[in-house]
Amino acid sequence: MITQYLDETRALGLRPNSAAVRRRVLAGLALGLVPTGLLEATPEQLLAWLIHTPDWSLATRQAYRSHLVAFYSWAARRGYIAMDPSIDLPQVKVPRRLPRPLAAGEVTRALSIAKSPQMIAMIALAAFAGLRCFEIAAVRGEDVQLGAIARLRIPEQKGGDEAMVPAHPVIVEAAKSLPPRGWWFPRQDGRGHVHASVITNQGSAFLRAIGIDATMHQLRHSFGTQLYEQTGDLRVVQELMRHRSPTSTALYTEVSDTRRATVLQQLAYAAAPVAS
Repeated sequence: MITQYLDETRALGLRPNSAAVRRRVLAGLALGLVPTGLLEATPEQLLAWLIHTPDWSLATRQAYRSHLVAFYSWAARRGYIAMDPSIDLPQVKVPRRLPRPLAAGEVTRALSIAKSPQMIAMIALAAFAGLRCFEIAAVRGEDVQLGAIARLRIPEQKGGDEAMVPAHPVIVEAAKSLPPRGWWFPRQDGRGHVHASVITNQGSAFLRAIGIDATMHQLRHSFGTQLYEQTGDLRVVQELMRHRSPTSTALYTEVSDTRRATVLQQLAYAAAPVAS
């Protein structure tokens, strides 16, 4: 049943990574429901499963809830169940997430310490193009296209779209030490590129090893925050971060205390009109 569901959603454009996550969630639910089957689950059982693991964050519960709703909505449309047990699952209220950019100078320090061309490229792609780890994993040499304006092609975006963005000089420089064609981060067996987890684990381990308490994904936060700090243009930042909604962009863009203080100090009100 899970396989049939994922086959259909993949045919409609669901990315392989997203399909793998949904498979894990539904398989975990199936185990948690034993001896009840997936299609016999009650609303009470789904809610109990969703809240039974104390280690799950609210964001994780929110994501898992959306996976359950998508699966059971599909099962109801296909006629496999008479009633959708997920239809009244309560919404998970996730507090507003604060941006987590690296401290000033840490991106430059990480690049100066990195020796491996691949590690330099990982950091550059995350901090100077805002690529996610699964996007970094899939970069090929031919994706860096030189010209009057150097460009970076991103074939495996979140949501499945392809993008073409300007390539920062740091990325162009990093490309000189890597193959001009083929995967920059190939699997050891030669069968495609590495999994996103390899980029996440290796990059985050490197940052911790040099004394930077951050993850690879926080470099994307740094990218968005620095862009917004320098431009003040949320629309441009949205385009470069490839978000469909500026609401998503706001989660990645921290306004510095200095900028807030400067704006606040400039606050003034017009003088009251003088009565005649």
